[in-house]
Amino acid sequence: MKTYIYSGPPSGVTIEGREVMLWPGRPVELPEKSGYVSALVAQGRLTPAPAAAPQKKRSKGE
Repeated sequence: MKTYIYSGPPSGVTIEGREVMLWPGRPVELPEKSGYVSALVAQGRLTPAPAAAPQKKRSKGE
């Protein structure tokens, strides 16, 4: 699974037997190898989400 950001009208889809709601501007985890996901990427409706920055461990004094 890969996280994408969706841009398009709100939509409900079934991908590989899983129902998914697609909301504009929100991240969604989808299978990379799905033909439907590939089509949305090609149309510019899905873009890979930026990787989350790793969080620093805080020491006891902070």
